[in-house]
Amino acid sequence: MLSALAEKTFRVAFGGDTPGDDLESYIRENFNEKRQTLEIENPKSAIFIALKRNQLVGYAMLHPRDAPSCIRHKPAIELKRIYVLPDVKGTGVADSL
Repeated sequence: MLSALAEKTFRVAFGGDTPGDDLESYIRENFNEKRQTLEIENPKSAIFIALKRNQLVGYAMLHPRDAPSCIRHKPAIELKRIYVLPDVKGTGVADSL
């Protein structure tokens, strides 16, 4: 379920700016069910999902990482992904993630 949402939202976000072959290659590599399962099961990562009427409409993924030298406050965490479906943009779903 998450891999389908990830693929759909990524296509919406980058489909108009990314050459077709590059887009398809990235999606195959990063949003397949196996890769999504590994990311979900990674104990260092946190994945948050947003539901509307029991339907998955968005998600965010956080992952700890080394902070660049310009960041003084440690430890750091990366907002690796945050995507919502187009029909819920502007409704506060992303804010809730």
